[in-house]
Amino acid sequence: MPKFDYDINSLIGTWDVTHIRGESGGYFSIKIPPVSDYFDETFIILNSNNTYVLDGWYGSLSGEYKADGKSVLLYDNNMLAAKCAISSMIDGHMEATITIMETMFTSDMKLLKR
Repeated sequence: MPKFDYDINSLIGTWDVTHIRGESGGYFSIKIPPVSDYFDETFIILNSNNTYVLDGWYGSLSGEYKADGKSVLLYDNNMLAAKCAISSMIDGHMEATITIMETMFTSDMKLLKR
C-alpha cells in the first residue's frame, strides 16, 4: 500500500481553488472580480472511499485516486488522468501543482478546504 506523506484524513473533503500562479510568478485570486468573471468555480472532492470529482475551468474528471508520497494521482477508467503534486498542506490550506495528463496543462494553485 502506498504511503502518503500527509495526514490522509486531512486530505478527505472538498477543496476549492482560490489562487493560481500567474506568468509573473505571483499568485492571484480567482475568487474576486474581475478575474472571477473568467473562471468557473473550481474544486476537487476527495472521498474516503478513494473516489474523486475534479471540476472547474480546466474541465471535469471523476474516478478513483491514490495518495502516494506528496502526490494524489487521479485515475479515470484505470488510466492516469491528472496528478496533484502537493508542496504544502496545513490547517485546511494546500499549495499544489496540478497536471492534466491528456493536455499536459499544468498550474500551480492554492486551495482551501470547505
